Amino acid sequence: MHVHLVSFTGLLTSADVEFSKGSRVLPPFMEEERLYRASIRVARAFRNAAVSEPNATTSVKGRNIELETSSCHTVATIDMAGPA
Repeated sequence: MHVHLVSFTGLLTSADVEFSKGSRVLPPFMEEERLYRASIRVARAFRNAAVSEPNATTSVKGRNIELETSSCHTVATIDMAGPA
């Protein structure tokens, strides 16, 4: 099973020019990757879990997978073949 984690943490927006008719909202920059944590709870026992990002940290506790990453897109691969 593959679980795709997509993160977007928008910062406050800014503009180099003033708007003549008051404030307007600009889209935030997506290039800023921020550290975040995610939990995946699996309904049944599984053999192994791994993530696509080499800098991500993961831990497995029972049927829960905890991960920490700063990547905008991380894929968690869960081997559902049953416990080893």
